[in-house]
Parts: sequence; C-alpha cells; structure tokens
Amino acid sequence: MKDKSRFDLEQEIMSCWNVVDELKLLLDRWDSITEDEKLNIIIGLSNLYNLKFDVMFNTFENCVRQREFKDSNFFGGLKNDE
Repeated sequence: MKDKSRFDLEQEIMSCWNVVDELKLLLDRWDSITEDEKLNIIIGLSNLYNLKFDVMFNTFENCVRQREFKDSNFFGGLKNDE
C-alpha cells in the first residue's frame, strides 16, 4: 500500500459523510421495508462504516508519521507554538 497524504485523508473524510445521505434514504423508505430488511441494512451500514473509519484513521496515523500537518497553513496559518 502506498503512503497516503493529507489529501487522501480529506477524500476519506468526505466519503465517510455519505453515511448521512444513506441514513436519510433509510428513513425515507422506513415504512416500506420489513423489520428484517431494516436490521440487515443497519448492520451492513455499521460494518461498512466501521471499515471506512478504520481506513481513515490509518491514513490519519500515516499522515502524522509523515508529518503531513507540519505546514503552518494547514491549520489556518497557526504557528506550531500557538
């Protein structure tokens, strides 16, 4: 696996926001699906997002190791000693 950058991290964070749209979709269809389908969807989303957040956190750890956040502009111009 290649080393990931803070730009990869940004993409992974945005991908994790998809959970909001997926939950809205589930709520929109809530009355038209069975209890079994509801449980399967919720369990599936839980497992999927557990994996996605794990990948994202691994990318974050990689960025920290590579000192990706050392650039003072990354945090809106804050200096490291502030």
